[in-house]
Amino acid sequence: MIPFSTLSEKADFIARVSLAYGVLLMLFFMNIAVVPIPMVASLDLPLVLMAIYYWAIHRPTLMPPALVFLIGVLFDLLSAGLLGLNALIFTLANMLIANQRSFLLAQPFIVQWVGFALISAGALILNWFISALASWSWISPFSQIQDYGLGILIFPLITFFLHMSHRVLPAPKMPLTAQRKTRKSY
Repeated sequence: MIPFSTLSEKADFIARVSLAYGVLLMLFFMNIAVVPIPMVASLDLPLVLMAIYYWAIHRPTLMPPALVFLIGVLFDLLSAGLLGLNALIFTLANMLIANQRSFLLAQPFIVQWVGFALISAGALILNWFISALASWSWISPFSQIQDYGLGILIFPLITFFLHMSHRVLPAPKMPLTAQRKTRKSY
């Protein structure tokens, strides 16, 4: 628990964190919304996966695994998808990213972009395979590949908005036990 000295400090912290979650919520609803686009059957960009990827690298405490799983279940329920599929994909992606966090954090944006392309490709393949297996029929991967390519192209734009909300977040505070260890005793 982060100690607050005043009520206004706590309100400021809540407002700042709410902005980050607000951006996530906006991406969540944009991902679920069905927008008719001429000459395209459906557009299913990995917007939520982009947010999970970004926060798992830059502020992992903002997206703990339980919250990522819950987001996946809600995503499946609201999008009428296979229940548990996106929960599985999001949780696995979060675990993979958390495992490589120190490497990705030290890399330039282009390497993080390639990392997202790899995570997104894995998510696409897993989604396609499990969906085909669950329906016992061949599902053409071409529309998903189109969504994948467009998702990779707009990743920098979405990252810009996530980065702007990250800049508003308060600096992580050390737990009291770590503060006690770093203080000099006279």
